[in-house]
Amino acid sequence: LTSLDEKYTIFGELPDGEDGEEALKKINAAFCDDNDKPIQNIRIRHTVIIDDPFPDPPMLKEHIPDRSPEAKPDKHDVDRIADYE
Repeated sequence: LTSLDEKYTIFGELPDGEDGEEALKKINAAFCDDNDKPIQNIRIRHTVIIDDPFPDPPMLKEHIPDRSPEAKPDKHDVDRIADYE
C-alpha cells in the first residue's frame, strides 16, 4: 500500500476470513472529523503474536499468564483523548 507510505504506521495485520472482514468493516464505518481522525477512539482489545524474531529474556515464562486479562475501563476509554486533556 504505497498510498500510506510516510503517512501512517502499519503495526499489524487483520486475520483472513470473517473476523478480519468484520473488524475492517467496523473501522471503515467510523465517523471521522475534518482531519480524518475518528470521532470515537478505535481501540485494539486483543492481539496475537504470530512471529517474534527476538529472544525471550531469562525467566519470562514464569510471568506469562494462562490467558489474557479481562478488559477493564480505564482513563483512555473516552470518546477522544484529546477532548479531555
